[in-house]
Amino acid sequence: LWSLEGDARIAARDFPVIQPGIPVGSFNGDAELEWRAGGGDSKVSVKLSGVELLMSEEEMPEANAVPTNRAVRAKAELQPGTEEEREHTGSMTLEVSLAEPGRVVGPKASLSIGGRMKVERKGDMVRVDGGLDVVPGGRMQLFDNPAVIRAGRFGLGLDLFQQIRSNA
Repeated sequence: LWSLEGDARIAARDFPVIQPGIPVGSFNGDAELEWRAGGGDSKVSVKLSGVELLMSEEEMPEANAVPTNRAVRAKAELQPGTEEEREHTGSMTLEVSLAEPGRVVGPKASLSIGGRMKVERKGDMVRVDGGLDVVPGGRMQLFDNPAVIRAGRFGLGLDLFQQIRSNA
């Protein structure tokens, strides 16, 4: 069986954060990565430290729709395989943790986020454990109203801000 193992340290300084829907900013932090893979199984661990996200007041405009051309045709085939094949497709684990709470600072927010999140896939089953916790006492603007964070957790879901409770 084949295998691959490795580790790396990455330092990000003033790394641009440009994402529609959130203010433009820059990221600072250090990451320790470890990975192992072999025979259809893989595991990646990311430990973050010294995390700081500095946000501005500028936001990215929404992107324009991708132009279409009737002369261009795309063909995609999905070959899911049999149930037995899917059960033996291996596993994948991704774990992300913050060594200490990271800071998010900007005109509309000043808060800290810490915690650990782990995503595991075995065959067709995916399991998500943990989340990134918002430290109580931070502040942010919700619908242009100041709010003080009582508790919150960012997880994998459709609405990341759904689980933040605050005093407005």
